This record gives sequence, structure tokens and C-alpha cells, in this order.
Amino acid sequence: MNQNFFDELQPHSAAKLTILNNYVIPWMRKIVLGNRAIGRCLIIDGFAGEGLYGEEGKEVNGSPFVLLDQAIDFYKQAKANNWPEPRILLLFNEYNPDSFLLLKENIKKRYGLDYNEDKFYNAIPDYPSVKLALMNETFENVLISLLERTKGRMVPSFCFIDPYGFKDTPLQLIGEYLKSRSSEILLNFIYEETNRFIRNKNSKIREHLMSHFGVDTLDELIQLIEGKKSEERKKVIVNYYSKQLQEHAGYVLNFDIYKNGRTKMILFFGSNHAGGLREMKNSMWDIDGTGSYIFKKDTNVQDIHFDFIYEMEEEERLKKIGR
Repeated sequence: MNQNFFDELQPHSAAKLTILNNYVIPWMRKIVLGNRAIGRCLIIDGFAGEGLYGEEGKEVNGSPFVLLDQAIDFYKQAKANNWPEPRILLLFNEYNPDSFLLLKENIKKRYGLDYNEDKFYNAIPDYPSVKLALMNETFENVLISLLERTKGRMVPSFCFIDPYGFKDTPLQLIGEYLKSRSSEILLNFIYEETNRFIRNKNSKIREHLMSHFGVDTLDELIQLIEGKKSEERKKVIVNYYSKQLQEHAGYVLNFDIYKNGRTKMILFFGSNHAGGLREMKNSMWDIDGTGSYIFKKDTNVQDIHFDFIYEMEEEERLKKIGR
């Protein structure tokens, strides 16, 4: 990743993408090299955007290019070491039609791929076993299509879920995706909007929030936050979502990313493998060795640190794994 990454991108976004980058590298290699019988993996970006950020006249990689660059680097490493070509499938989805067109244009400009709509997966030029699918759908439709296509026989997969709000992240459907024991997620919870609208009376907003939390009613959550001040309220909401996610993932981890003293986003990691949890912690420790889990940024990268918020107790995890 560019050494000036933190200078070119908003700090909270830089932290999010750095964690993504740090996790995908060992995950991809472990999956492909660790099980030659499978020999391939799937990486999903559910809200891909345009692929690039524009910061002060510079182009900075967004999540799709972070992921694609790592896949290509792995391919090059395999060729250099005479390993079998790694079979890496990538699925990038962007719902906004204008952003989707820009994503395709940016991919063509950077990687030379003139995407053929007649094929679901297109090989990246010069890297034939690295294949990309592009979709212009809602994230919900992407998961439904993927589950129908694989019929429960999904290859090991990692899904990055970075939505624009809470209405596009149905927890029950994410849970269906996580039923495959080799599936994992990294999800941006977008706390500020969720917190602001919990008491909203609009029926459509309430439906979106119930889908977001995977519940039939918000009454219990509203009762739990009654009379709570800001920090206590946040802990209640975060722990509530954590417990909902635990119904589908044996290992759950979440951490805050702050901006100007306020919670900007909360990232949730969900996996059914203890190794995935360890790798995610390592991805964060690579940024700061304290082993804690709240990101704060003051002036430079050395000021980053994380404070732990929530993690399932070991016996709870074992119960989930044995369900």
C-alpha cells in the first residue's frame, strides 16, 4: 500500500482500508495454498464505488483496487516461486449506475480489462487465473444471486460490506451467507445513522432498521437504550448488533473508528474460524502494537491506537461452533 496513504485519504477511511488490506493478504494465501484440493477463493466487495478516491488532486485506491492489487501480487508471487497459478475470483458490486460505469472505466484504465458482459467472470489481462465479475445490483440481490448460484457449495469467501446506510444490509441474508463455514465478513456498521433513526416513526425506516438488526420489532432495543447517555447508548446498540450477528458467526469482533472525537464508523468482523479472528487482530496490531480496538487519529499515523470494545467469551464461541 502507498506509504503516503494516511496523508492522501481521510484518516477513518484510511484505517478501514488498511485493515482490509492487511487481512486479505494472509487470508488469500492461506486459503489457496493451505488447501490445494480447493485451490481457489472468492472475494466480494458489496459496495465497490468507483474504485478510486480523489484526494487533493491525487488518485488513491478504494477497496476494489486494494483487493485486486493484492490478488495480482499473489499471482506474481506464485509464478516467481513456481507454485500453481492461484485461482482467485473477485466480485465487485456497485448499485449506483453512474458509479458503476466509472468503476468499469477505471478498471479498464488501470488493468486493461474491457469487461465482457456476456461472461460472468472475466480474466484480468496477463493474470489468467485472477477473474473478476462486476454487478450493478443491490447488495441484497447480489447475495441472493450468489447463494442461488452456489447452492450451498460456496468456495472459501470473504465479503467486504461497506454500505452507504443501514437499509442495504439485511442481517438474516448475511447470516445465510455465513452458513458456509468458510465464509467471512468485514462490515461497516455506520453507527451514526443507525443511532439517529432508531426511534423514527416512519414505517419504511423502521422496516429497514429491523432488517438491519435481523429482528421483527425494535421494541426491545428501544427499551434497552431508554435513558442512556451517549457512550452507554452506543455500547448497548453495538452489543445488541453483536449478539444478533453471533447467531450466524461463531467468532465476532467489533471496533470503533473515530473522527474529531466522535464515532465515525464501527467495523464488525464475523467468521466461523478461530484462525480468522486471530488474523483480523493481527491486521489491526500491524497498525498499532497495543492490541486494542478503537481507532483515533490526531496528526499522524503514529497517533493511531485501538481500544477493545467487545468480543465473544470463549465458551460462547464454542457453543456457536457446535450448534
